Amino acid sequence: MKGTLKLLQKEKYGFILLEIMTAAALGIILFAAVFEFFIYTSKTAGASSRTFNETSELIRTAQWITNDLYSAENINIEGNNKLIITTSNSTVVYELENNMLIRREGILKHTVGEGITSVKFWTEEHDNGTLVCFWIKGLKKDVRTCVFAYTKK
Repeated sequence: MKGTLKLLQKEKYGFILLEIMTAAALGIILFAAVFEFFIYTSKTAGASSRTFNETSELIRTAQWITNDLYSAENINIEGNNKLIITTSNSTVVYELENNMLIRREGILKHTVGEGITSVKFWTEEHDNGTLVCFWIKGLKKDVRTCVFAYTKK
């Protein structure tokens, strides 16, 4: 009898197939969860980066216009999308061309904003100047602002 019990109670030196399969399945599930988290994080970071870049581009564009408006002596708007600023030294024109806002000063032409789908300018006259408002739209974001230019001194 003792011999039969000894045969049934062999010492265990390795893993059985079920233990290996269970460990492999748990490992695959863990790897899939980590991989899915990595994919989600990289997509979110990419979207945030694109939004940040677009917003920064729109703000830089608005800053160009604002800087020119501070030295304006006369302001004209043609068709809501062309801004003409006359200063003591020159005339600056802002106009949208092929999703780029172009700044022209004399013979110089400079792209101040890219990825711009539309731009709208409007003014409101006051006793000592002009309130110039503009709305610059990008693909997903937009910037709206107003600048008071002391044109009547």
